[in-house]
Amino acid sequence: MSIVPRCARDARGLRETTIRAWADEGVLVVAKRAPRLLLDAISVREVSDLMRQLRAAGKQRDLLDEIGRRLRDQALIERHDFQEILAEMRCGERTVRRPLPDIDAGEQ
Repeated sequence: MSIVPRCARDARGLRETTIRAWADEGVLVVAKRAPRLLLDAISVREVSDLMRQLRAAGKQRDLLDEIGRRLRDQALIERHDFQEILAEMRCGERTVRRPLPDIDAGEQ
């Protein structure tokens, strides 16, 4: 289902300029650009729900960056190969490697 930015604004309490900017940035999924901009309704709902959660947690600035991070994290978590790696780590079949601390950095 697709919706126009004005309907997204009315339904989700987002400003239309914000909606268009987020569509341009790729945060909102664009279903169609011409002859008029249409947005994926599920994408609009997910982003507005995230925004509401962030604001409830007291976050008022840099919402675009934070929403982008959360959407990327969620996309990674949902990947099948990532889920397989996590399952292997839980069973001890994979080793988690961390870089060693830089010993020389402490001597400067």
